[in-house]
Amino acid sequence: MITRGRRPGDQAAKLSVCLVLLLCAGAALTARAMAAPSADSLVSLLEGRYQTTHDSHSPDAPQLTDHRVRVENSALGTHVLYWQLNSGPGQRVYRQRLLVIEPDPASGQLRQRTYSFAEPARFADQFDNAAVFAALTADDLVSELPADCDPMWRQSAEGWRSYVDPARCRIFSTRHQDYRHIEAELQLTPEALRQTERGFDAQGQQLFGTPPGEMLELRRVR
Repeated sequence: MITRGRRPGDQAAKLSVCLVLLLCAGAALTARAMAAPSADSLVSLLEGRYQTTHDSHSPDAPQLTDHRVRVENSALGTHVLYWQLNSGPGQRVYRQRLLVIEPDPASGQLRQRTYSFAEPARFADQFDNAAVFAALTADDLVSELPADCDPMWRQSAEGWRSYVDPARCRIFSTRHQDYRHIEAELQLTPEALRQTERGFDAQGQQLFGTPPGEMLELRRVR
């Protein structure tokens, strides 16, 4: 019985096909990696201090200082920020949140999970106190927002943009004993942070927030 060996040309052709397939697979993986938004890039740009300026707003515009500080706490996530908003002439603490940013495979964007603090006074103005945030645990946090109200971040031509869709985000108001639909948008550039938040009733009537098409701008000061 005669056994036929493989011809050198056949083997070379198969190797060429395998090499092409491997190159194509590698290119596809590289393309997906390049297209995926970078949480580290977002957090690096978002971290800082921002303030409203009187020269670009009317005299009755709110006086706000927005602080966002990176938190090193592996138990809570890789990309975590402490957010504190101060308001008014006395710059009192108006809002404190912990922001956890993570990839959202379903949308290909970055999801921001937002938490309140069980004891917010412990963290007020602690921007340079890394230890107080390193000791944070899940027991120190309160989750108040449904998943449909999580801001979704995507890259824009100028930087980053996040959006909360009022058609999806619905929160029950204990004060009014009714649901409120929330719209929120934030536009981030290296120079500034522009934001808006609006509330609507079930009929779509705006109840609070900036007028349609208007956003509040805070300039980066650090």
